[in-house]
Amino acid sequence: MKITLLLTILISFQQFALMAAGTPAAVEGGAEVESVGVIEEDSNDKIEKLLSIPAVAAKKAECENKGVSNLDKCIWDGDPTNNIAPLSDKVKEEVSKKLTMGEDEDEASNFQSVDIDNTKQKKTNTQQKLEEYLKKRLEGYLYKDKADGKVRDIADHQIFHRIQQSEISKSIINSISSYCMDAKFSTVTNTQGKQEIKIDMDEADVKDNRVNNIKALSQANGAQNMEKYWSSCASQIPNFCQKGSADSSQSYKSQRACEVVSYLKGKRQELKINEEINKQWDKIADRASSDGIAVGNLNAMEDVKVDDIVNITSNEATGNDEYKDAIGEEGKILAECKTNYAAKKAECDRYLVDSKESEKLATEYALRMRGMEDKIEKNTQSDEGLKDYLKEEGYSQEKIESLTSDQNKIQALRDKIKKRYANEREAMIQSMKDKLNKRSVSQADKADPTIMQGKFDSLEKELKEESTHYKQLLHFSNIVSGYLSVGSGANAGKNTIALRRELGDSAITSSGGRGTASGPSGPDYGATYLDDLKDNTKAETGGSQPTDSNGANSATNLELDTLNDQILNYD
Repeated sequence: MKITLLLTILISFQQFALMAAGTPAAVEGGAEVESVGVIEEDSNDKIEKLLSIPAVAAKKAECENKGVSNLDKCIWDGDPTNNIAPLSDKVKEEVSKKLTMGEDEDEASNFQSVDIDNTKQKKTNTQQKLEEYLKKRLEGYLYKDKADGKVRDIADHQIFHRIQQSEISKSIINSISSYCMDAKFSTVTNTQGKQEIKIDMDEADVKDNRVNNIKALSQANGAQNMEKYWSSCASQIPNFCQKGSADSSQSYKSQRACEVVSYLKGKRQELKINEEINKQWDKIADRASSDGIAVGNLNAMEDVKVDDIVNITSNEATGNDEYKDAIGEEGKILAECKTNYAAKKAECDRYLVDSKESEKLATEYALRMRGMEDKIEKNTQSDEGLKDYLKEEGYSQEKIESLTSDQNKIQALRDKIKKRYANEREAMIQSMKDKLNKRSVSQADKADPTIMQGKFDSLEKELKEESTHYKQLLHFSNIVSGYLSVGSGANAGKNTIALRRELGDSAITSSGGRGTASGPSGPDYGATYLDDLKDNTKAETGGSQPTDSNGANSATNLELDTLNDQILNYD
């Protein structure tokens, strides 16, 4: 039972490591790899619905009766134009108390560990098929049948947690890659006369930026240079979110950045918990060794290589028959829905969400974001509350003392926390509304064939682009991550296994060795793209592209301190 549960968790992690890249679970696919799966209410949501609080429900009705369009803002802050008062401090405090992990009073100060998302994305046929493929693949690594058919060798439980840590790390890398792959990079001279990397992002240009950034990988020193751009981009993402979108030309760039920040904060909590678990495993192993106690499962496999499991190539993910067949089947359904919705209504409606339900989900999510912002601001007013907040974010005691060493630093830190969360809140609320609106239809809409054709035409286009974008993201991330430093101390090194595996099994290929890069229907990266990429990465790969790693139990692990110090920092 425990093995089955752990396997299920790992499959979920592998799927998110492939797909997720910056948005909350509600809008899974934050790599802007759009999925046609509809967003719906999460039946496992642990937080009591804020809209069920009588005073909140009454305020919502008041705002609706006076025709206010921005419901969550009206409910929380009121609307002076329509003489609507904001929620009272007492009600806001009641909201804050509900935003905890559970009913225990000791959990009232929880911030980052609370999942306030009230939605989930329904799995499409394509995602289900990918999950089935990942399950078979994972079982192949972790289980082995004995010749007599009675006993199976299985990996030690500790391996599951090691894999989980690597999967979290991979999903963090992929989420950053999803943002940086879509950006345009240039080198400029700053006011001090020094060169620095400038990062721009416009929604209209992201598809061209992806192709250009991938093409750049194959140039002489291209992958090394792109890793420098990637690292600079990763470190600036929180600032892009924090600066907000006062400049309308930067709103897309800012919103995408906030989506990544929100996603990384969730992964940070998972990383923190998993690191604690692995420390306990190490203690048990040390104690067992000194006491002469055997630790491990009966018939435990000795040759499980974590990197073989977590480093999935672009071709493995998108070139398997299950995935390709599911994409084709999904495409046929959407094409039929586009031309004949009335006849296929039952099947087609699973891609849509009712407009009233959409509004309810968006308002509930927005109120939770506003409630959490209020809670963070109030609880960090005291020095001890601020330190508790930083501790929950995973900062070491030494780092916390450094950040709060004097009152000037403390006030500056409070201001940064407040501003960053305020911009993140606005961006995430808008992101949720945007995603819901793409699937939202009213009963009147369903009666209009032109509207329904437009809805499904948009979904059909998203599906066609989905496979291409997955290939691009995984290829780009695997190549660039091959130049990233991983581990620390004696375990420090570069993640070349991801690079080598991708070069040996890439979905972006040169047909005939020197043909068109990704086939006639895909983007053109150049006739010699993959060959040039292999030639120009020999210094890292030694000229070989093995399909498995070199050592048992090697792992691509991003450490909590690295994430906090180099990306989610307050410096």
